[in-house]
Amino acid sequence: SRSEKTRYSQEEIPQNQTEEYHHRLEEPVCLCCNGEMKELGTKDWSEVKLIPAKLVRCRHIVHRYECRNCKKSGTNQIRVAPSPKRALPGSIASPSMITEAVYMKFTQFVPLERQLKDWQRLGLTLHSRTLNEWVNKVAEDWLAPIYQELKKQLLAKTILAVDETPSRILRRSDGKSGRSKSQNWVYRTIEGATHPITLFDSTLTRSRDELRKFLGNWLGLILCDGYSVYRQLPGHCWAHARRKWVEA
Repeated sequence: SRSEKTRYSQEEIPQNQTEEYHHRLEEPVCLCCNGEMKELGTKDWSEVKLIPAKLVRCRHIVHRYECRNCKKSGTNQIRVAPSPKRALPGSIASPSMITEAVYMKFTQFVPLERQLKDWQRLGLTLHSRTLNEWVNKVAEDWLAPIYQELKKQLLAKTILAVDETPSRILRRSDGKSGRSKSQNWVYRTIEGATHPITLFDSTLTRSRDELRKFLGNWLGLILCDGYSVYRQLPGHCWAHARRKWVEA
C-alpha cells in the first residue's frame, strides 16, 4: 500500500540474503500485429520471505584407519579422522539448538516449558529436565569463564554504574517463600567507554554483603541511586541528593 511504501525504505529490507526471480514472457509476441517484441527494460519490487525453522539430523561418521604393514610386524598403528567436538558431551544438542534455547529464554523471555512445545512441533520431543540441563551446563562450561574474564576487566575500571531491581525466584535455595523479593544487580561501564561491559548478578537479598561479594576489594567511584547500601562504600554519586533539595 502507499502507506507501507512511506513506512519502509529499501534500506530497511534485509540485503544480506537476496533471491532474484525474473519474470519473462515465454513468447514475446505482440498481441496486436503478432510481431516479435524486444525487451524494453525492467521494473522490480521486493518482499521479505520467511523460511520457517526446521530440524536436521546431522550424523557424524568418523572413519578409522590402521597400518597393515605395522600390524604384520606386531605393532598396531591406528589413526582416527578429526571430527567436530560436541558442545555438550553425550548430548544430541548442537550449538545452534543451545543458542536458540538460550536466546528464547533470556532475550525473548519464553520459559523452557513453553519452548518444549515448539521443539515438538518441529519433530523433536524433549523432557523439561533435558532442556534445563542444556542451559545450565552451557552456562557453567562455556559462559562462566567469559563472565569471569569480563568481570575482571570491569573491576579494572575506576568508575562503575550500578543499579538493582527486585525480582522473584519461585524455588529459593534459602527456603523462603517464592513471594520473597530477590534482586538482580547490574554493573556496567560508564557511557562512552571504549569497550562497554554490562554484567548482571542475581542474589537472594539486597544487602551490602551481596554488593561487597561482587566488588571484593574494588575501590572507585560508583554512579548509583540513593539506596543506603551504596553510601557504605567509599564514593557514590550525589545526583539523587537534588530530590531532597526539591522536596525542601
